[in-house]
Amino acid sequence: MSSETYRAIRCDRTTPTGDRCDTEWSHPVAVASFAELRRLLAERGWKRRTGRDICPTHATEEPTR
Repeated sequence: MSSETYRAIRCDRTTPTGDRCDTEWSHPVAVASFAELRRLLAERGWKRRTGRDICPTHATEEPTR
């Protein structure tokens, strides 16, 4: 038996009231590292801000936390 690891990244955007975005993304083919996944996400509009992953929907907003 063999298995593969499929990495997924979730949007870390949080509102001042504590609501979280539920957007999540992974690649259909296994990637070697989270760095590689983040590179692929950047091509799709995801941003990395202060150690947090932000989806394209929220990437243009001002950080709330």
